[in-house]
Amino acid sequence: MDWLPDELLSLASRIVRADQLAYEVGDVATEWSRSGPITFVQERKGDKYQVVPTGMRPIPPEIPLKFAEAINHARSAVENAVWHLVISNESGEISEKAQRHICMPVHLNEKGFADWCKRGLKLGLTTLGEGHMVRKRIESLQPFADTHSTIDSCPIHLTQRAATTNEQAQALHLLHRYWNDDKHRAATVVAGLTRQEQVPVRWDGQTLTELDRPVVGAAFEALRLGFPVERGTYGVPSLTESESSVQLRRPSPYTAHVAPASELARLVDYVANTALPTLIVGMTIVGAFPRDVPLGEGPEDLRTRLRSGSSENSFERFQPVVFQKLLAAWDSPPSFPETVWVDEFTGGDLPD
Repeated sequence: MDWLPDELLSLASRIVRADQLAYEVGDVATEWSRSGPITFVQERKGDKYQVVPTGMRPIPPEIPLKFAEAINHARSAVENAVWHLVISNESGEISEKAQRHICMPVHLNEKGFADWCKRGLKLGLTTLGEGHMVRKRIESLQPFADTHSTIDSCPIHLTQRAATTNEQAQALHLLHRYWNDDKHRAATVVAGLTRQEQVPVRWDGQTLTELDRPVVGAAFEALRLGFPVERGTYGVPSLTESESSVQLRRPSPYTAHVAPASELARLVDYVANTALPTLIVGMTIVGAFPRDVPLGEGPEDLRTRLRSGSSENSFERFQPVVFQKLLAAWDSPPSFPETVWVDEFTGGDLPD
């Protein structure tokens, strides 16, 4: 951490805090998912039955709040670094109007960035002149220039399993859109999406055996209460798997639904490994900022704490926890919905 000047140590605190929040979001979201948030009822009429979802437990309100706080820390860290970069390299007095111009612009095309630099030059900010080191560093992170820093909406190995497509978003632009929407419009909205999949089984009169599943699984989608997820004949065993996930929709112009914890982990990594080191020293540094550092009361100063911090980000630290929770879920017995006798099925009678 010797490359980080004392006046920018607060950036490390922001990264650590954002990383902690990403971990907490993942923990809360996973607990919601694994605790069976959907209630079902089995409607029966004669020897026919259908399983219908009747409700979903609300998503904890702390999830969008923690997500928004993490986004604010990550985006503000970039702003803090740009301010330090410009101020420390300007030789003359900076007017109040020029100070208000200092920020991290986010432009999708070169002309927009050039116009921003011209306005800064007119205000006396010489560091925004053509060829200046400050301008080069800021420009190198712009969406039109940095086409390699992208955030996937879904891990590649899950795109087939969950029948979804992967959306790549430019990292700085995506971070800015989250920040801007939360600041000017509304808190990030999260929703519970669910995938229902009927598992192929064979019944020999005594044993129920699960058969090979299709390569492409069911997609996550909004739960439709009252819409049957399984229909069949009573006495013929069947198995339906229900999986619910806390997801949020990316801000416009993006459209993908994403898991908030993994989205945060990738955005924080981008800021910590690419954006901040580029602005401060002119290069990316993988593992530049330690994570999992205590920020509460204690005898050690922040720099000392950072030296002993973990290199694992929130996603890496949370994986063993998720695995244990998945094992517990797999080992749990199947649940059987309450059976109610009906004169008419929800959605109409089943064909004979």
